[in-house]
Amino acid sequence: MQQELKAVETALVDLLNAVRTLQAVRTDVATIPIDSAVTSRQGKRPQPASDHLTPIEAAALIGVSSATLATWRCIQRQRQPPYHKIGRNVWYRKSALEQWLTRQDRAA
Repeated sequence: MQQELKAVETALVDLLNAVRTLQAVRTDVATIPIDSAVTSRQGKRPQPASDHLTPIEAAALIGVSSATLATWRCIQRQRQPPYHKIGRNVWYRKSALEQWLTRQDRAA
């Protein structure tokens, strides 16, 4: 019985040490600046052309949320605004968004 208790105590000590290690790692990861976490492999964040907008900027321009734009891209909605995708980066051309908005006008 005492041997089993000793084995359980050892296992608990090992588990506690593992939890402390994970907490230390989590604290270290939390201190990494966000910019460095989203940079490309070359260490530079990809920049769009001057007339391109990020999904957040495009959503603000047309009056929907960026989540709505993401849903439209995912379901390949027929009447979605045109976009470019390079790797996992999505860009919207401002002039194309303005043309798209004009095409969405409905006659009264």
